[in-house]
Amino acid sequence: MTNLDGTVWNVKSVIRKHIKKETTTFLAHVSDQSATTTFVLFDGEAKKLLNTTTSNLITLQKSNDIEAPPQLKNLCNFTLIFEVKLNDFNLKEGSQQYTVTKTFVPTKNTEPQHPLQQIK
Repeated sequence: MTNLDGTVWNVKSVIRKHIKKETTTFLAHVSDQSATTTFVLFDGEAKKLLNTTTSNLITLQKSNDIEAPPQLKNLCNFTLIFEVKLNDFNLKEGSQQYTVTKTFVPTKNTEPQHPLQQIK
């Protein structure tokens, strides 16, 4: 993934299955030279982003343990904007894991419509 300022982020993707909740999530571990964080995408957002379900990715991965599924490989060097859910835990405890509520593929009009806000 590439940051809007051109910084390339290395992405290591992990799919996690929650047995008790009967849900699967897609974890995108994103890092640049300043920090590393994890974005959690539940199946609905992951399906929009990957054009397949996280359950299907688990099946694909089991059948080919050496290579990542092409859907995950396609995310490398891909620019995305995540709308994230912030809560007291994220902000006060310094958690490096954020739930993605919406994904955007930026266009030339994205930044003027949604200017980046620097945290001070």
